[in-house]
Amino acid sequence: EWIEDPRLPGATARRGHAEVKRYFERMPRYWEELRFDLERFVDYGDEVLALARVTTRARRGGPEIGRPFDAIFTVRDGKIVRGRSFSTRHEALDAAGLRE
Repeated sequence: EWIEDPRLPGATARRGHAEVKRYFERMPRYWEELRFDLERFVDYGDEVLALARVTTRARRGGPEIGRPFDAIFTVRDGKIVRGRSFSTRHEALDAAGLRE
């Protein structure tokens, strides 16, 4: 399951391995550049908070855009079973029950 922040345009929840895989495989067709730079992982039990920065540039041109991209991943039996993205670092930290 992959759950995007509902405030993002076109955000939705994707369920099932095939649907999530298809979503991530389609991303490059919208972006000339799509880069994730990991800042750190915070492991807390069955979940991992990934603090990162995403840099994008649309295929139709335009400026390079960089912003935080933070997500919480739920892990079971060594596999990611759920991911949730957040619009702000503060929201991600709150959802994880952590403070910076």
